[in-house]
Amino acid sequence: MKTLNKETRMTIGAIIFVLILITLAYCLVNPQIITKFSNSMPFIVSSLFVVLAILFKPMRKTIGLLLVILGTLACLTFFGLPVGIPMIIIGGLMLFL
Repeated sequence: MKTLNKETRMTIGAIIFVLILITLAYCLVNPQIITKFSNSMPFIVSSLFVVLAILFKPMRKTIGLLLVILGTLACLTFFGLPVGIPMIIIGGLMLFL
């Protein structure tokens, strides 16, 4: 897999940051938009984490460690096993790749 050079990653990161700021500013001006899209917020946040994890290696390692820890905590209950085991697997992949 070909990796992006540092300038390209920084440019993409800056564009994502500016888009997030514009979205937050729009939500502050128009608060009704938050209630309309509150169901899609987990998808937006998880997509943002995936983009950050792909672009920046330290962020990928941090998110991987966080997923492993949260997956381990979720596995402490019987009902958390279906959620916790995939979190540990994905977190381990992100942490060690």
